[in-house]
Amino acid sequence: MTSQEEKKMERMGSNVSSAVGGSMSLEQIAELEVEMGEISQKAADRFDRETRLPKLRFEIITHAKPLGYLGAGGFCRVYRVRLDNKKVVARKGLKDSIKTQRHVFKQGAVDMVTEAKLLNALSHPNILGLEGVSTDNWKDSYLNGQSFYLYLDRLSGDVRERFEHWEDTKENSSISSHLVKRLETIAIPIAKAVAYLHERHIIFRDLKPANMGIDMHNVVKLCDFGFAREIIDPEKKLTGYVGTPLYMSPEVALSERYGFPADVYSYAMFLFECISLTKPCIEMIRADDPKHFEQKVVHENYRPPLTQTKLFTEKLQAVLSKSWDRNPSVRPTMEEAAIQLEEATAEIAAVIKERSWFPSWTLSTTNTGDNTWATSTYLKFGASPKAHNNENHKNIKPTKQQQPPAPPQQRQPQQQQNGTISKPKRRINVSTFRF
Repeated sequence: MTSQEEKKMERMGSNVSSAVGGSMSLEQIAELEVEMGEISQKAADRFDRETRLPKLRFEIITHAKPLGYLGAGGFCRVYRVRLDNKKVVARKGLKDSIKTQRHVFKQGAVDMVTEAKLLNALSHPNILGLEGVSTDNWKDSYLNGQSFYLYLDRLSGDVRERFEHWEDTKENSSISSHLVKRLETIAIPIAKAVAYLHERHIIFRDLKPANMGIDMHNVVKLCDFGFAREIIDPEKKLTGYVGTPLYMSPEVALSERYGFPADVYSYAMFLFECISLTKPCIEMIRADDPKHFEQKVVHENYRPPLTQTKLFTEKLQAVLSKSWDRNPSVRPTMEEAAIQLEEATAEIAAVIKERSWFPSWTLSTTNTGDNTWATSTYLKFGASPKAHNNENHKNIKPTKQQQPPAPPQQRQPQQQQNGTISKPKRRINVSTFRF
């Protein structure tokens, strides 16, 4: 739709409102409806011409029993409903309040149809599933303002809520199994889901925790594809201000041409939040200066600090610093970012596992003469074995009942030169201490 058509649509939308109030005759209303229908038809035809998605058969759902209201956002409301097959799903539809605003309704309808076609053509364990639609007669529904619904897999919540809960419980204080869990169950699956989209020439354009749901089986799902679009020709990039400022790439914020690297930038901001449980660049938002955030982040290239906490290992820092680089060509692909993140997560998990067997201060008291592993490990995460021993375990007295099992290589008695058997050194209990 051209800018002239948009302006004409907006003018006619206000005319419809006045017509409802009784300021137009029935003949004028009829003429206006015909004119609006012609413009809407052109917009619908243009949408159909530009899409290259496979035309798959939709499951048509004509009846569903409402069970309750779930929430609203943007143009849509979502309800919990039960289908004829007894399955409980979520029904998503446009708000009634926008149906008298034709230009707003047009944008909402296009987003709904886009989401339906995208979800119907996609199949990934971390992308929300589409159960069906209320009709596949897009144009009639679009032109006449009839009710059009998407029936989606039900979610129990979203990642934003999980982050807020974990922040309240202080699960972001140190390298721990909590961090590994967040990376393995949320960050890595979302990275793979976005990589899957990019392979199919689809850009998401609004990556953020609120658009990542948690299903009834506790599996993360990328959802809300209203802003997602196909990039048919990689040489012809998109333009326009789309998304959420905290996660929006500089090129999108400046309405420059952009492509898949814009999603990579947004993912990096999300990844920072997943690790630290702190919103990215939130310190740059000032109520008294709305432009301060844009000036610092977009123009001065400010990024969240990575060295003020032990959470960001060298590999995590490398993934983030490249992924949110100002130059889109420096950013890795989502597939590359997913692989790098898996490697970084595996390294953290291995260190945590081995550290539970060999605390640094325990190794320093053995007769092996080699605590190189402990030293290098703690230095990597920002702490020294000596400091760890002296500061955290100064007055610890071991108890026999709580002795942790010795590692396999220390369980066997050691043969001394004089032929006598000596018992292994007594280990200090660490089961009640958090690293």
